[in-house]
Amino acid sequence: MELSELTSIIFALQDRVNFYWNLYIGGIALMAGWLVATEQPLSRRLKTFFSIGFVAFMVINWASLIGTYKLLEAFTNEFQLSITTQTFQNPELFPLVQRLTFKRGPAIATLVHLLLDVGVLYFLWGAPSLKLPKNAKD
Repeated sequence: MELSELTSIIFALQDRVNFYWNLYIGGIALMAGWLVATEQPLSRRLKTFFSIGFVAFMVINWASLIGTYKLLEAFTNEFQLSITTQTFQNPELFPLVQRLTFKRGPAIATLVHLLLDVGVLYFLWGAPSLKLPKNAKD
């Protein structure tokens, strides 16, 4: 495979990782905003419904991130095996590219997901009220 093709694939995979993270953070922000803005306490049934939906969203997003990180690591490794010191006009670029890695991506994604997911479920089920005082909304 040509270096230009590998580079294009790596950038496309990085874009996909960014998309999954943006989708996840947007989903959490939407749910948090809704929890703060809702006027009435949520019933147990509604909390269960939203918990199931959120967990499904979280699992799908996490699995997509892990799979994409693994693909990104594989293509990055292939790219690194394909280059030589003569590939780059700037000799300082070669060692930087050789150190490029995404091996920690799945671990970091798992840790961030666990922390944020537990936080969202905590605020959904057990956190003290996040409601704004009536006069603060004006």
